Amino acid sequence: PTLFFYSIMVDIDLDSFPLETGWNLTCGGTLKASFPPGSYIDPTEEILLVYDDVNYYAECLFVIVDTAEDGICCSNGLGSYNITILDDANYTLLAIGNDGQFGAGKQEYFRVEDSILTL
Repeated sequence: PTLFFYSIMVDIDLDSFPLETGWNLTCGGTLKASFPPGSYIDPTEEILLVYDDVNYYAECLFVIVDTAEDGICCSNGLGSYNITILDDANYTLLAIGNDGQFGAGKQEYFRVEDSILTL
């Protein structure tokens, strides 16, 4: 069978206390990114990363944590995150967003295959 590959874009806006925030992305059992709490210092830092070559059948897990257990919104700034699956023409197949209100942490499970089947 032909294997198709896609890209995953992670876009995070931090709150006023970026040292508290960490996240990781795993797809198909491969760790694509890992930024533990303490990785970010500047609350205005733009986090926009794209991970290519994600297999069509890969199960992915995005995990974000906040050591103060208050998420990245709202009393300490208006943080949020978005995860987007893109095809080879940069067409959005799936977008997962969160307004930053997740307490100590949030896990997002998704599969590229499911995003295509639900269009």
